[in-house]
Amino acid sequence: MYTKIAELYNTYNTLPIIELHEMQILVLVHKIIYHKETLPEIFANYFIPNNLIHGHSTRKENMLHLHSISSTYGRRAIQFKGGI
Repeated sequence: MYTKIAELYNTYNTLPIIELHEMQILVLVHKIIYHKETLPEIFANYFIPNNLIHGHSTRKENMLHLHSISSTYGRRAIQFKGGI
């Protein structure tokens, strides 16, 4: 009498942990871009659009700027994950 995990997620209307984490990061990015006034001041410059970095037009000017990272720790940072 075992229940498949996928059925449990459907029954309780939830996501697997990894997808839930990714969704919460996306919710944060959305709030920072569209509802900045509802968040604490610390998030004001968390994500920066590329058009504020470059003074000229680029193909990715409307995307979020990705800071260069040099470690696996940096790849796990919310600022990196949210900009991908």
